[in-house]
Amino acid sequence: MPSVSDLRLSPDGKSLSYIGPNKHGDVVFVYDLGAHHAPVAALVSSGSPDRLSGCSWVSNSRLVCEVSVSVKSAEYGVMPYTRMVAADRNGGQLKVLSKESNGYTRGYNL
Repeated sequence: MPSVSDLRLSPDGKSLSYIGPNKHGDVVFVYDLGAHHAPVAALVSSGSPDRLSGCSWVSNSRLVCEVSVSVKSAEYGVMPYTRMVAADRNGGQLKVLSKESNGYTRGYNL
């Protein structure tokens, strides 16, 4: 049986988001409580090299999620990166919130 993680209730308590597996990576599903239909995929990761680490509701219609990536470098070995992305509950209006960065920078685009 596939496992799920990062269960989150929307601010109005009417929807549930969670991260579940797909063939190769992760999917953020949104389920309307009380609805009689299957959950909707809001975000999908390939699993190589990106993974979905966690999500939070920022409104009843929008989620912010962390995407983790590990890149192998001949010079530095494995280098982990994370990016914050926002998306509508149905996967629309995807936006990267984290700034472009290097080893010396951190920040967010507002």
